[in-house]
Amino acid sequence: MKHNRTNHLWVFIAGVWMLFCAPAAIGQQFAIANDKSNCVYIGIENPVSVVVANAGCDSLIVTTDNGTIAPAGNCHYSFRPIRAGTAQITVRQKNKSDTIIIGSMKFRAKPLPAPTLALSGAFDKDTLSIHQIQASPYVVASLRGFDFDLRYNVNSFNTIILRNDTSIFSEKNTGYKLSENMITFLSQCQTSDRLILCAAEVCGPYRKEKVAPVEYVLKKE
Repeated sequence: MKHNRTNHLWVFIAGVWMLFCAPAAIGQQFAIANDKSNCVYIGIENPVSVVVANAGCDSLIVTTDNGTIAPAGNCHYSFRPIRAGTAQITVRQKNKSDTIIIGSMKFRAKPLPAPTLALSGAFDKDTLSIHQIQASPYVVASLRGFDFDLRYNVNSFNTIILRNDTSIFSEKNTGYKLSENMITFLSQCQTSDRLILCAAEVCGPYRKEKVAPVEYVLKKE
């Protein structure tokens, strides 16, 4: 993940000081802020910024009790929690052969929301033309409107076509593309037939995800 690590550092300090500022054990002020949102997500790299008054970035040691946190340069860190609940980040400063505890802050760690399925890129539609599906017969999964750009792989899914609530076609698909059998059968479909995608197996950044079925009303042009 890319961050503007230099030009906005002191703007960041001023902006978060009132919200995140905390007195340290030795009276030194420090701030820890999640660069993306007000919580951290399990299994992915969450960007975190740490600033300590009168201390250089290289003099800080940042640790956590939930997962891992690694330096990303210029007082930025990459934080990957491993369990839901509380995640505490502790800041220490190097002092010759010893370290001084500056302080710690707690964040809320939670699982990622479930992604959404879409056929032919139609995330916000409930009607699809048969021609559009045949031209782009691909199923994708994505977190819509999410702060992180995450990749999901669709391993398999089931397709069902209903006409007047009666199934006229059903098939299990492997991969993220409709089968040739399905693409050919669509030519026999009529306006108002319904296409359902369900039982999808989707792999996210750190686990398999359960996703809700999606349904489209077909339109023959």
